[in-house]
Amino acid sequence: MTRQKSYSDLLKSIPKPVKTPEFNIGGKLIICLIEYRLMEEIEYVINAALRVYNPQEIGFAIVHGTNNEKYIQEKFGSWKNIKLINTKHQNLDRGGYSALLKQPQFYENFSNWSHMLVYQTDALLIRRIDDVYFDFDYIGAPWTSKNQWTKFNAGNGGFSLRNVKNCIKACEPQRGKPHSQIHRGNEDGYFCDQDWFNYPPINSDLHKNFAMEKVKYKNPIGVHQIYHNWNLTNQEYDDFISYSRGCLCENKKYHNTSVIREYIQNRKKDTMTHKKLKTDLGGLTAGKLELSNQNIKFKMENVPHTLDVKQEIGPFTVKYDNEKRNRWHISCKNHYEILMCYKDDPNTVAKTYNIDKTHEACIHKKAPGLKYMSKDNDLYLIFYPGFPNGGEAWADIHAPTGRHFQHCTHLPRDGAIILKAPIDDSKKTVVNKEVIAKEKEVKVEEQIKIKVEDRFRHINNKILIYDLYCGVGYYNQLFSLEIAVYLAAISKRYLILNIRHPLVACGKPNKEYGNLIEYVTEKFKEDLVGFECCTYNDCYALENEINIPAKISNCAIIDKELDTKENAEDIKEFCHWRQKVSSDVFNPLFSDTKVVSFSKSNASRVLYNFYTNQENYKIMNKICKNLSEYDPLIISTFNSVWERIQNKEFISVHLRFGDWHKGLPAITQLNETIQNNLTGWLNENNGGELPLFIMTDRKDNPFFNELKKKWTIFFTDEFMNQDDIIKLKSKYKNTTVAEFLVQKQLCEMGQIFIGSQGSTVSVHTQYMNHLNNKPHEYYSFVKSTAFNSNTLTMNLVNPHKKWGWNRQNYMGGHPVSWTLYFEDNVLHV
Repeated sequence: MTRQKSYSDLLKSIPKPVKTPEFNIGGKLIICLIEYRLMEEIEYVINAALRVYNPQEIGFAIVHGTNNEKYIQEKFGSWKNIKLINTKHQNLDRGGYSALLKQPQFYENFSNWSHMLVYQTDALLIRRIDDVYFDFDYIGAPWTSKNQWTKFNAGNGGFSLRNVKNCIKACEPQRGKPHSQIHRGNEDGYFCDQDWFNYPPINSDLHKNFAMEKVKYKNPIGVHQIYHNWNLTNQEYDDFISYSRGCLCENKKYHNTSVIREYIQNRKKDTMTHKKLKTDLGGLTAGKLELSNQNIKFKMENVPHTLDVKQEIGPFTVKYDNEKRNRWHISCKNHYEILMCYKDDPNTVAKTYNIDKTHEACIHKKAPGLKYMSKDNDLYLIFYPGFPNGGEAWADIHAPTGRHFQHCTHLPRDGAIILKAPIDDSKKTVVNKEVIAKEKEVKVEEQIKIKVEDRFRHINNKILIYDLYCGVGYYNQLFSLEIAVYLAAISKRYLILNIRHPLVACGKPNKEYGNLIEYVTEKFKEDLVGFECCTYNDCYALENEINIPAKISNCAIIDKELDTKENAEDIKEFCHWRQKVSSDVFNPLFSDTKVVSFSKSNASRVLYNFYTNQENYKIMNKICKNLSEYDPLIISTFNSVWERIQNKEFISVHLRFGDWHKGLPAITQLNETIQNNLTGWLNENNGGELPLFIMTDRKDNPFFNELKKKWTIFFTDEFMNQDDIIKLKSKYKNTTVAEFLVQKQLCEMGQIFIGSQGSTVSVHTQYMNHLNNKPHEYYSFVKSTAFNSNTLTMNLVNPHKKWGWNRQNYMGGHPVSWTLYFEDNVLHV
């Protein structure tokens, strides 16, 4: 039985209320169910709430729309004192839902109650909410440590308890704004960013006891999307179902009294500790802090903010390259540390990260300011001010590119980011009186001052400057390049490709890999009027930038001509919770403006992003196919490897466990699930016992020890010999990426390929198999209720629907654009 099925059976078994409920009209708690669809789960989750609370103890509200108005009225309209709130929307997508919950008038519906429980049809209330939780202004199901994305990570909003009065106050900035003009960002993120809110101790046992979503905890008060919690083993999930059935069907009583008692006992002590910290730090209260003598002062020197000039400061080399974003690039000759500090003083450190000297850092903040000082043979770069809200997007540090430490969640409000490294013995004296090294090339920002006709005198055509999504892996970049070539092709603009950061392999960036263009053939240029590639410091400045509301994977671009009433439902399903964006946003491409630019690219397949006509899909398909052809040296190397392989019948498997810096606990979380899925499928389908050719980023995962006990496995990297490496070195200084592309082609030769969800490598391999009329639907594991672990494929939940993501009931939003392969819009050209 699948997890979804066992959960559904649980819901259906919850008894209905015996008599018509009568709710109170004010008091401590109102439960607010929000649902705009016609779903049988509406009744089931309400039944659960009424098994936990006597109706007269609580208020109850249902927020709904016009689609389900008739159903709601007929089903619940006769219940006494129930609040049925019709917002007059037909339905709300994720952004519209978030905008609704940021309106103060929404909470004013519940001002007769102290707190409200936001309740959804994918949530479940299992037992009474302990009184201690009413001390908080907001608390939801905890997020995992890898998903601490807000300033105060108080949890998911799908099952969340909120102080009504303070939510009204927090939403006052939106009063008077039309719903359509309120920012569509996640509403739970909004409520987890209120400096004055009282939040629970984040991810403490008290927090976990309140609700479970992805962080497992035994016997919580409630849950949200529990059937997607793959951190639970099958036994733990079964135990949860038994616990819920006991509470909701058999009236068993559960209490985690020890957790509540411990919190109450420590509250007074914690309050005293926080008061002391507040005194010591001028109002700061977050985190543990061990201070040395703060009265010791050290001489600090300011670093000049001179654009595109390298400055050597002890072991560090810094370059200021963007005045608008206050962005600095920092490299270091030694291993170094990143200190998240309360003040511009390394003694006030709150969190430390160790960084390898091979990794360049990039920092951007909201105000200028960089100083340095030396102390005890260490050099400190002090980036301050510029972090008024602590760490957040555009106010954090990446080291290496792409690793931003959850946007520096441990950086305090108005804190400082400080880099620390030992000073070489030969350089005891730190000197930075003048600029030490200047770039020979024209400064990027100064290009703006040069007339366009002079700067691009060598180009007769109109131009698109496109920032490639980089500092990421090969196929992430390739998907970004597909869109670049497509936009330039349909607008007949000369394409200038900015590659600002190096390729990355298994989390390791290295300029010695070369750039993406060095791995593909010239064929992609057939659709372009002209092309040039600029890297790193040679990149052109952006001007006349095309602005879309989010990164392109979050957007569905709809042709204006096709955006008709007749197509409305089809377009809605195409978008699938991505933001609908009119093609008008790209009108500057077709204007007379000499230069336009685009920088909101990411790993998103062009085939899934644009709702357009067949002629455009033909252009896309040609581009995608041409960009899938590798440099002749890589093809030649693959042919040599293939000739040496004796057994040419095999099953290929790509397993993406995690980048090199992740520890074993992080990369082994899904071992049991994948092991069970693969073993079960192989037992049923590999009667001839074909060997497994495995491409993976982590051969150190003990998972493979179990797999070897029954099956013959070969790692794809082991088919390459020293002669192959020497051949590749004739073009590539570091052959890691080139070797990977040879191995990827080897995977395409398998009788069957089994991929990894969320890997662009697997998505592209499935794409190539589709073009070659081979199976292209197998995955070792997919986080989806539609995934069939017996067949390793997605079930067709909605076979009558048009788009693959709807047919398979796949998760909505940006994952549609890159995490799984779909046949949609793929043509055999």
